[in-house]
Amino acid sequence: MNGMDAFLEAKGWLALLALLVSALLVLALIAPARRFGMVDHPGGRKNHDHPTPLVGGVAIFLAFLMVNALGGAIPGGSQSLLAAMAVTVAVGVLDDAHEIGHRSKFFAQIAAALLVATGTSVHMMHFGDLFGFGDIELGKWAPLVTVVSIVGLMNAINMIDGVDGLAGSVVLPPLLIQAALAATSGQGRLAFELLALAGAVAGFLFFNLRSPWRARAAAFMGDTGG
Repeated sequence: MNGMDAFLEAKGWLALLALLVSALLVLALIAPARRFGMVDHPGGRKNHDHPTPLVGGVAIFLAFLMVNALGGAIPGGSQSLLAAMAVTVAVGVLDDAHEIGHRSKFFAQIAAALLVATGTSVHMMHFGDLFGFGDIELGKWAPLVTVVSIVGLMNAINMIDGVDGLAGSVVLPPLLIQAALAATSGQGRLAFELLALAGAVAGFLFFNLRSPWRARAAAFMGDTGG
């Protein structure tokens, strides 16, 4: 058994625990969300007809954080990444509860993206052979493109959260694919973190997807999910 296999065998169950913790947190947070106004009300272009708690993003974040703590690590092994996640969640909670405005939220997203781009090894270095003329290297533009990409991804996820089950269902397959790629390339810790995040998203989906037993979503991801 190599080091990666041993790591996943020892910590892999924690990734599955994220699913249960996330689901329990959604249940636990619904009542406080209603009390503090973190609820999405029907109206305008919204196609739901009942006030729905915006607790999915908080549940996913807390479940992911708790599972990482049990595994003896911080997300990505980076305090900058943890700070970026905390900023995103904090601003999302404020926006869900009090509508802080798109400008404040946008600047907070840029701040979080800058923390990731400057404090971690996560960078977009190239676009690959996008147009068939060879690899497109970003060079000195890599930090800027990284920030723009992160902010764009945040807003893309927020925009598709209005349809039951859509945001979580779009995010989950790439997480599982990347976890499999990380595992096969010997990156056990990265595979664990991706599986833990996938588990947390799956736990939320239990309450966001419609089913024969539930005609509408019981919770939305909210701005914290971005």
